[in-house]
Amino acid sequence: MAFNLTRRKFLQSASFAAASAAMSGCLANRADAAETFVRKPFTAPGSFVGTETAVGGVCEMCFWRCQLVGKVRSGKLMKLEGNPKSIDNGKSICARGNGGVKLLYDPDRLKYPMKNVGKRGAPVWKRISWDEALDTCAAKLKGVIDKYGPHATAIFPHGSSAKYPMHFFERVVGTPNNSEASFFQCRGIRDTAYVATLGTAPGENVDMANARAIMLLGGHFGENVHVSHLKRYLKGLENGAK
Repeated sequence: MAFNLTRRKFLQSASFAAASAAMSGCLANRADAAETFVRKPFTAPGSFVGTETAVGGVCEMCFWRCQLVGKVRSGKLMKLEGNPKSIDNGKSICARGNGGVKLLYDPDRLKYPMKNVGKRGAPVWKRISWDEALDTCAAKLKGVIDKYGPHATAIFPHGSSAKYPMHFFERVVGTPNNSEASFFQCRGIRDTAYVATLGTAPGENVDMANARAIMLLGGHFGENVHVSHLKRYLKGLENGAK
């Protein structure tokens, strides 16, 4: 049988699977979900004291999405820690996760649309509304498509939030020009080889904590740190894995 999986079909299938997984969670009993995930008051880790408020959340500093608890004082986020109730990362988060506070309050963080009303090379930035920003982008994009066709556009997405504009350009604009650095520089090579060889991409839940032997091929937990993965590996070593 010929191997006929196009990039477009792969992305459509992946999107459908992701949407199905999300919907399966949404279809659960809402009362049960609220009881499971909402705590009033929220149970805080041990380093919290009475002057702080604990707020639950999910880290977006990488795709691993570790569960977080934020320490809020006087309406300002002071510190991020792992959620002790998480079965993945527990109380631990990595340096990237800890950097989330700095990112939130970075003085150069872009919080609203800005339009260059100056000349090229000498920008003068003016704050504009979201409606104006979207209308301007839509008009410019439509002009390019009408004149040159959808293939004249390209998108370079990165990160979980980039999936939405990526799918818009693929499905609505109709361009195949999608260059995702995290795919072709990292997991794409691995996933493509797995699909061609074994018929499926990797990503299975490996029980390293109870393994007797662990073989690492092209992986380095000391550098490629994902907290929950690393914790399972270390637990396996503690239990005598070779």
